[in-house]
Amino acid sequence: MHEELIEALRGRLPDEFSTALLDGAIRVLADPANRIRLNQFAGSMRELYTYILHGLAPDDNVRRCPWFAEQRDARARQDRNLTEAELNRPTRRQRAMYALQGGITDAQIVAYGFEPDDARSEFLDAIDELNRLTHVRPEAIFDDLDEVARRATEILEALKNFYRALDHCRESISETIIDAVRETAFGELTREAIGELDILSQHTFVEGPTIDQIRVLGIDADKIYYVITGEVEVTLNYGSGEDGVSMNDAFPFELTMEAPVAESDKFENIVCQVDTGSFYE
Repeated sequence: MHEELIEALRGRLPDEFSTALLDGAIRVLADPANRIRLNQFAGSMRELYTYILHGLAPDDNVRRCPWFAEQRDARARQDRNLTEAELNRPTRRQRAMYALQGGITDAQIVAYGFEPDDARSEFLDAIDELNRLTHVRPEAIFDDLDEVARRATEILEALKNFYRALDHCRESISETIIDAVRETAFGELTREAIGELDILSQHTFVEGPTIDQIRVLGIDADKIYYVITGEVEVTLNYGSGEDGVSMNDAFPFELTMEAPVAESDKFENIVCQVDTGSFYE
């Protein structure tokens, strides 16, 4: 059964338990003498994707998000029968929201020029489809081998699509953040690079960093984490006047930094590493 698909899923699973859960579900499905093997397979896969989603969005992290309290209050107004425990338990939609944007509010996403529903719809649809496919009626028995294979394949494909949608939606949100902070990030990078390179000559002039990539490494309830990589071109000057010598060189760099989710361009904990190893060779 679709070994390539199963192996691809194994490569995305977060830990040993989730891998064991997938392997166990596959083994159950492979037993033709088990007439409820599809039911048990679907139940295991539902437990697997629930475990994955909870890992992507732990309860405490979701509750720390600036948007959670507002949504909690809105739910309380809409349904006065909900208990405190129910209101404090993140919904599947809230977990999806955290997995994609951490503590960033929808108002911020709108300010970045992106519609929040557009940012999340693909991932939410993938979750809904996975939830639908893994709910098999308890009394249902599937003896038709082709139907068992078809339904099992749909579930596996849905889990693959879950990860594909997660990656795509995260990338879309990250790109909007990067576009919003690019100019500020470039200024920060230039200042940090100069500090790193000053020791190489009496007068070091940074011609300008060339950015290969700006990435959002992650977003949690409180912070956005960035990494910038590229190359910085410099002119190294030694001596003065007629005895002065100038040399041009370029060095790769990596800069990591973070910012509060409410102020995505207010960078802090900045660490710039310029690889000047070639200078000493």
